[in-house]
Amino acid sequence: MDQAIYTALSCLFLGLLLAPSIFTRHGARRDMDKSLTWRFMQGLLSAAKKRINAWLFLFRGPSMIQEEYEKSNGSPFWIQAPENRYLVVSSWNHIKEIDAAPEDVLSLQAAAKEILQPRYTMQNFNWFDKKGVDGTPLVRTLRTLLTNHLPDILPDARRSMSALFDGILESHSMVNGSYTTPLFPMVIEAIALTNAAAFFGKDLACNKEFMSAAMNFIEQTLITAEVVRVLPSAIAPFIGNLLAKKLGAGKILYDSLIPIAEERLEEKARKRLGQTVPEHHDCVQWVMECSPRSKPWSADRIVHELMALWFGSVHITSTTACFALHHLCIHSEYIEPLRNEIESTGWANFDKSGGKAFPLLDSFMKESARMNPVESGKLF
Repeated sequence: MDQAIYTALSCLFLGLLLAPSIFTRHGARRDMDKSLTWRFMQGLLSAAKKRINAWLFLFRGPSMIQEEYEKSNGSPFWIQAPENRYLVVSSWNHIKEIDAAPEDVLSLQAAAKEILQPRYTMQNFNWFDKKGVDGTPLVRTLRTLLTNHLPDILPDARRSMSALFDGILESHSMVNGSYTTPLFPMVIEAIALTNAAAFFGKDLACNKEFMSAAMNFIEQTLITAEVVRVLPSAIAPFIGNLLAKKLGAGKILYDSLIPIAEERLEEKARKRLGQTVPEHHDCVQWVMECSPRSKPWSADRIVHELMALWFGSVHITSTTACFALHHLCIHSEYIEPLRNEIESTGWANFDKSGGKAFPLLDSFMKESARMNPVESGKLF
């Protein structure tokens, strides 16, 4: 009996000694669980806030950049967009550092590939991330061959553009003694018409179905690329291919150019055999002739490069022209000096110079482009 009482008292005493430790341990575990839950919730809320801000960038991007710039005191800062995170710099030292970065660190070509999504917008174009030997044909095509032929191209281009403007304006009603028409559709049609003859030849430039697709291709490329970039990677390929098939301008452009590129390659092979072949003075011919001799481009590659060149030439030129016209309306004091320069120089001298006879107009357009870079704002 005594032994039993002794054992019971010993257990009670040991329990009283251990109880604080047990309760403290359980309390610590509860506090730890609460801390982990709170940290998890904080992380979840922080991630959700970042994604919301990223999507808000699509609607109030300029003001968000301005706010971060004012807080940065000249230091680089990050802007989160739905598809990526962008580093923004404002000091000349940082700008020069970025400009001097090698292609394997910062590649403008890789950035363009991400922005335009050529896999979906340009018929599965395998756009390289870095510019190398493959870029040489395009440089020679644009800077040398096309530039050298401008005196031959400009007179017809100017007459075509003048006739187009007359037709568009006369199709609209007159208001207060002058014709009124939406600016951007008129400008992009004029740019497309004048570029098409130099890019694809006069036959395609006169084909209404082709030209309609060529103009729609610009807007459809921007829409498709924008949608694909903001979508999760798991569903982006499906939606991208669906949009490319549904919109269809890129396919019309590709299907129309492939037979021409194949025909030009056949003519090139026949010329090597000493046969007489027609002469062509357009970008289809120049891109083909300038392709690497060790590994000549196929018809498919030629057409893909032409589609990329076409997008850049029409999109950038038409947007730049619209901004310049907007600035001319805002700063009407420049209209008279520019008109005097054009009238005193004359179109004949302008054609002979290859488009280099109007220095004042060049300066005005450069300043307009500096104030409104192509991708910095909207026209609509």
